[in-house]
Order: sequence, then structure tokens, then C-alpha cells
Amino acid sequence: MSAKSPETSTSVLPDNAASYYPYIVKAIGMVLETDDLSELHPHTDLERDLGFESGIFIELMMYLEEMITGLSIDPVMLDTQHITTIDSLDRFIHAQREHDLSCAQ
Repeated sequence: MSAKSPETSTSVLPDNAASYYPYIVKAIGMVLETDDLSELHPHTDLERDLGFESGIFIELMMYLEEMITGLSIDPVMLDTQHITTIDSLDRFIHAQREHDLSCAQ
């Protein structure tokens, strides 16, 4: 599996941001090595619609960790049965960030 290296610098999304959706879409584009992301929407199924399997999913998580400052995803916490869509991934990242911030205090 070939991965495109990130061409932009690390981005920061405010803790109170409504959505990580733009970062997820950008990371999906990097994993799939495409700029044509026009068909993606919050209910896009990562496995059925995009063909993501566990290896590709982990690659997606690595890109997201690079793009979202302070995001650290424990592979043990990944439950791909519950993270099925872009929207559910967005909710997972929010929960992970809240957990990371509460542990840091």
C-alpha cells in the first residue's frame, strides 16, 4: 500500500470545533491518493463505499494524528465495527480528544 505524504503543515482544530469532518475528508483523500472527494458525505460508509479494511483504516488514523494536534489514538480503542461512517469517525475523534484533554489535566 502506497501512501501519499502530507503536503500541508500540521493543522489545529479548536477544541470547541463543531466537526473534524474537513480533516477526515482530507485524510481519506491522502489514503486513497485522490483529490476527487466530491462524493463524500457524513454518511459515507468507510468499508462499503470506500473499501477500507483494517490496514487502510490504521493508515487513515495515522494521517489524522498528524493533522490534528494533540490527537493520539490508541489502536486498542479502535472498534471498526462502531466506526463505520465519516460521521461516526468524527464522533470518535471528539470523544478521543475529550478523553485526552481530561487525562492531561
